[in-house]
Amino acid sequence: MKFKSILFALIIFMSMSVLYQVKAEEIKSFDVVSSEYGDYTYRVAHVFSKGATKSEPFIGYKLSDYLISALIMDVEMPLLGRTKWDNPDYIIKEGAQDVKVNFVSDNETIQPSFSYTIYLYGIDRVIPNADGPSEPTRDEPVSNIELLISPSLTAASIIMNKGNTYDINLNDKVDGTYIWSSSNPKIAKVNAKSGIVTAVANGKAKITCKIDGNDGQSYNLTSDVTIGVDDNFPILNDDTLDLSINDKYDLDIENQIAKSKYQYKSSNRAVATVNAANGIITAKGSGTANIYCTITTKDKQIIILQCTVTVTK
Repeated sequence: MKFKSILFALIIFMSMSVLYQVKAEEIKSFDVVSSEYGDYTYRVAHVFSKGATKSEPFIGYKLSDYLISALIMDVEMPLLGRTKWDNPDYIIKEGAQDVKVNFVSDNETIQPSFSYTIYLYGIDRVIPNADGPSEPTRDEPVSNIELLISPSLTAASIIMNKGNTYDINLNDKVDGTYIWSSSNPKIAKVNAKSGIVTAVANGKAKITCKIDGNDGQSYNLTSDVTIGVDDNFPILNDDTLDLSINDKYDLDIENQIAKSKYQYKSSNRAVATVNAANGIITAKGSGTANIYCTITTKDKQIIILQCTVTVTK
């Protein structure tokens, strides 16, 4: 029993010893600085990159690239709960800096949530030259942390006919406000909130997505829109079809672009369905439906083709 008591006291002592860390340039990891709540003892238990065991705070990465856990002591008892970054989108800078961590306790009778500050020292990713101690290189990552990626549009340019619509999506979205606009709404208009583009008339327009991130960074992403598909681009072998119920039709594409993705979709599956991969249409019920073929090229160019199908009994 005495041995257990001594061991437990030693753990508490080790935890208390890091409540206030002295900032030092040689420290290249995450360390507790202080807390707004003096009744608790804190020790950062683990900080590591997602999918790896590296704990160095690399310059240019976000805090969200790192997982963090901590040992929180309430007098002699560990306090269970969840540890997370106060600002996960914060980008690590060079040198010394402080960041805030939030802790949410599982025990609401003690203190359900509070914050504490940790110190980190941002460093470059340096890999020694394989041939010897010559100039280091920073071209290769040394952990599984992904490099900082900015948001981008899924479509660099869009080509479609009048009356068609396309929902522009984003890669690597960030927290913030998004506003969409068109340089020429008479050619192509866009929903300011959703980014859905509608082709109004033949011509060209530029669609812009303005992002004001919660981390203070702003982005202006653009996509060029051309209304009117010419013979130099892929075209469907038919742009209008008259079918009877249960008829099948293979909708083919002429002038296909190599290494592109082709996806078919029906606007009304009660009238006509289409195989998403091969374009085979099946007439289901009386009425009219539009069959869309969305082509995505390797250069992120989007081409939308349309065939109007009328089904009769």
